[in-house]
Amino acid sequence: MNKLERLKHDIMSVHTFEQLKELLVDLIEVVDGENTTYEYCSCCEREVEIPADTPSRCPNCDQPILPCSTCWDDIDGITRCDWSKEKRCWRFPKEG
Repeated sequence: MNKLERLKHDIMSVHTFEQLKELLVDLIEVVDGENTTYEYCSCCEREVEIPADTPSRCPNCDQPILPCSTCWDDIDGITRCDWSKEKRCWRFPKEG
């Protein structure tokens, strides 16, 4: 179980404000320390953790995967996805 999964588990057993405060401080440290996102891999049909700022490969099936959710979450003004198989997207265009 990684630290984020442990925090998710621990938050369900919080009984005091002080416990909640400690968990939130731990969560902020985890979020600040990692620039990752969870994405759905359409090849192996699993949700996987990948880097949030670059294309990568699925850790389960090794197929290319993009951090698509980060556009919606982090870039103001994004209203639609322009991804296509031929060109990929404006943020991570296919090379070559």
